[in-house]
Amino acid sequence: MAKKSVIERNKKRIALNLQFQEKRKAFKEKLADKSLDMKERIKLAAAFSALPRNSSKVRINNRCFVTGRAKGYRGYFGVSRIILRDWALKGILPGVLKKSLWFLKFVFYLKLIIMSRNFLFADFVAHLKNCLNARLKFASFPHSKLIEKVCEILLADGFILSFENTIDERGLKFINVKLSYFNSLPVIKEISLISKPSRRVYKKIKEIKPFKNGFGLLILSTSNGIMSYRDALKQRVGGEILCSVF
Repeated sequence: MAKKSVIERNKKRIALNLQFQEKRKAFKEKLADKSLDMKERIKLAAAFSALPRNSSKVRINNRCFVTGRAKGYRGYFGVSRIILRDWALKGILPGVLKKSLWFLKFVFYLKLIIMSRNFLFADFVAHLKNCLNARLKFASFPHSKLIEKVCEILLADGFILSFENTIDERGLKFINVKLSYFNSLPVIKEISLISKPSRRVYKKIKEIKPFKNGFGLLILSTSNGIMSYRDALKQRVGGEILCSVF
């Protein structure tokens, strides 16, 4: 908030400008006449200079009408950037959205469009961890065939209760997963991403071993599709280890 004395001084300058506005305009028009003699021009210039200095429009500062702040003035709204941001967040200005919120929405939808499957799967694993830590009953993920197949494997092994594909009002596909708990503790104690874009992890059939003495689960991407390590052993195929679940 600006000092009251500064705000009042600016108000006096505005009133003074309105009082001498016509006089100043008349002097300027006369001085612009090139047919005037030099003596008359000097007299007019002296009379023009005798007017109050604060009656000039350039002496007026644009100030926020709420706080009186001169810095960050937004002329279209007549307020400072701080008040504009506050009003936009409160929804007082219809159609005005905070830039960072718009940017976050833009980045989110951009991720859904251009994100590769590997990054989308890493986001799925991280989001699933957060939902389990927060003890949420449901979790929602952007749809992909890879995530849908992984959810089928988790459902078959009893790590989740159910899942379904949905389409929101914007036409975007999502996978809604119902998480499983036992005695208020999540059935999935840990889920880790193994193969990453920066470090791919491949296993031959001879290198695939039971995870956590058979109580855990490894999910692989093989030439026959996405499957658990048990199915990979049955079909005698190796592949990329996507994640581990226990």
